[in-house]
Amino acid sequence: FIATLSLQCHYWLMQRLQDAGLLSKYSVIDALWELRKIRKEPWVDGWHFRPLTRRQRTIVEKLGLDEILWIN
Repeated sequence: FIATLSLQCHYWLMQRLQDAGLLSKYSVIDALWELRKIRKEPWVDGWHFRPLTRRQRTIVEKLGLDEILWIN
């Protein structure tokens, strides 16, 4: 069951990268490697995301994940 679920997630991400035109620059593994580094940290006035790198911001914006993650 887990292998089937992970394979579906892999193909979903690959399709999203292809639709965004990023598949020539990033593989699925590269995208996951960059996205796994996104962290939320506690600050004085609540939780905030760490500043994103240029690669992370490109992937997040092109895939439309900024609306899901509420990243500014």
